[in-house]
Amino acid sequence: MFVTLSISAPAYTYRRRKKAQSTISVTRVALPGAFSFYRMTVQTNSGRLPWADIALAAGSLRRRFLLPPSVTPPEESGIRTFAPQTLPQFLLLNFAVRVLREKGLPPQSTPITLTDPQAALTQHIHQLAPFAKTLRVLTARPEQYEAVQQTLLAQTGMALCVAPLYAPKPQTGAAITLSAAWLPRDFSGLVITTEQRLFLHAETVCGADVNLPEEIESLRPDGIDRVQFASALEECCGMKSLRKLGFAEEKGDLPCSNAVEDRNIRKPFTYHGNARSATTIR
Repeated sequence: MFVTLSISAPAYTYRRRKKAQSTISVTRVALPGAFSFYRMTVQTNSGRLPWADIALAAGSLRRRFLLPPSVTPPEESGIRTFAPQTLPQFLLLNFAVRVLREKGLPPQSTPITLTDPQAALTQHIHQLAPFAKTLRVLTARPEQYEAVQQTLLAQTGMALCVAPLYAPKPQTGAAITLSAAWLPRDFSGLVITTEQRLFLHAETVCGADVNLPEEIESLRPDGIDRVQFASALEECCGMKSLRKLGFAEEKGDLPCSNAVEDRNIRKPFTYHGNARSATTIR
């Protein structure tokens, strides 16, 4: 479970003019086949958020908040923004499969390097077998991948090499990574990522946003990031069907820069004031 935060201004009344006050309301959103999440709405007259009351209303979920991009809770409030851990890896893998299929690179001469810090993709990397004879995975949990090496080779013919995250960087081939900053500037080949970076000899294909199914998009409050929302549904509510989605390619005038990591960087926007809590989360 998790909590989304929305901010609204109530209609003008004499009471609003007389006394600045905030009102907190919480709504439980039921999900078919998954755990619920909560929508918290704060109506504020003064332009200030009552963080202590928001934390109290959120209860044990105060460390699983999804916030509008311009809102940052004070450190002392105990409120923490939910940081995606696993779903972005699935979105990137599915996006990479689509890109590799469109590029049609020769598997015999295109080794693939994949970064998967938490070894979330061990049961899904077989999807890369049609595009490479050798797959190198950089991970902080190599034992998870070592357990599938022989099975992968026997079933797909693709050789799997496992290395720690700090291993020597690849110089050529195709790289699939959420952050391209760790790759050498002279990397040659194809980079599939969520972070635009200039390479001397590599093509960068960048994915950023995600197109959610209509029934999921309708549940997302305005101002809440799609990838973060989908990740919270998958990681906190158990909606594993979202692992089938993939990033959408960033095109046109939309720059692809720190597409995933910057979602957790929020501009300072301080709110404080009196509040009346209508509902609390237990």
